[in-house]
Amino acid sequence: MVRTLQNFAEKAAFFFLILFGVLLPYDMLFATVAVYPFLFFSLLSFRKEKIINIPKFWWLFTIIFLLNVVGYFYTSDTIKASYLLERQLLIFVFPLILPIANQINDRRNTLVLIAFTISCICSLLFLLYPHFIFLQQNHWAFKEIIHSQYFNHYFTKPLGIHATYLSLYVALCVVFLLDSIPRISFLKRMPLLISLLVLIIGLYFMASRNTMLALLLVGLVVYPIFRLRNKIIYFLATIAVLAGFVFISKSDNYIFNRFSIDLVDDLKLDNKYTIENPEPRIMRWKCAWDLIKQKPLFGYGAGDEIPLLLEAYKKNNMMVSVKEEFNTHNQFLSILIKNGIIGLIAFLAMLIYFFRLAINQKDFIYFSFLTIITIGLFTENIIDANKGIFFFAFFNTLLGYNCLNILKQKQKAEAEM
Repeated sequence: MVRTLQNFAEKAAFFFLILFGVLLPYDMLFATVAVYPFLFFSLLSFRKEKIINIPKFWWLFTIIFLLNVVGYFYTSDTIKASYLLERQLLIFVFPLILPIANQINDRRNTLVLIAFTISCICSLLFLLYPHFIFLQQNHWAFKEIIHSQYFNHYFTKPLGIHATYLSLYVALCVVFLLDSIPRISFLKRMPLLISLLVLIIGLYFMASRNTMLALLLVGLVVYPIFRLRNKIIYFLATIAVLAGFVFISKSDNYIFNRFSIDLVDDLKLDNKYTIENPEPRIMRWKCAWDLIKQKPLFGYGAGDEIPLLLEAYKKNNMMVSVKEEFNTHNQFLSILIKNGIIGLIAFLAMLIYFFRLAINQKDFIYFSFLTIITIGLFTENIIDANKGIFFFAFFNTLLGYNCLNILKQKQKAEAEM
């Protein structure tokens, strides 16, 4: 009877695990609610022998959370620090609970990724539908929708999600399909190719520069290294796609400006900003760097980033940043403010460990996921925002633990020989 209940609980936990991934592209409330039954059934299925499923290096997957636990004890704002720790709690919980709930393996990860990809495609179809109706009513005049109000945050606004975070999700789906398409027969590829097209169109309208750069790196470098033998045909096809993108972009003032003029302006130190032309991202980085220089070793603690930056923004008359209460928009600078050089070294050591793990197991999807996340960290505080925390904690644990389990199986097989 007990065993039957545990088996049911395992299946229920896996169902809610998949549901959590399915709900990620939508309102945060849905994914948050899915966590609680997942945790309940995971604990209900607990058996002592499952503890060995937790890798001995599980704590490496929680370093971000542990750094802020330490930072809590010397921050001057414990309320904000507590709020940050509450948001990042899944970074600590998932590495402990996931291997207890179900054994992580390729088959289960593939099911999670399939469900996640279908959900992301559905979310994009929902966002693209008004564009389709508008084009239909305007006799398919594509120039009618090539305006800023149809791109980036305006595009994802109906879902209530930041364009950068949805683009991260979609990028992982693109990676998954790239890895899946060559593995199936030619006749079965058409649905996946259509799905890939929907994802790429969605990325185009989200216009996230760091995500597109990351996918470009994955497509031109990572994928050929991990998966291709005959690289010439692939490179020719990739160049053709890029040429088509450049051609389309030249006829699209918003995209062309966003990836050229706006990008340069965002990296230009300039004090001549207004409400219409707000301060560039590099000005926030400069304010952050000035703070870091004052306490470089251990930083200010887990709750002080925003209050300190707001003071610096006011001194530099950066009213838009003050009004929006912007963070650094750079995870590495954020860690330096909160945890200093010591914290940054620990964080970089964690990333290096993950990348080495992916390389050693030749795991294209995990390596690409890490590449997409790492490039995103240069322009966003991904691991401080709920949508980024959920995405990172969930997939980093699933993909990273799968690599560790494969490595463990190989070591066991070698020991038995």
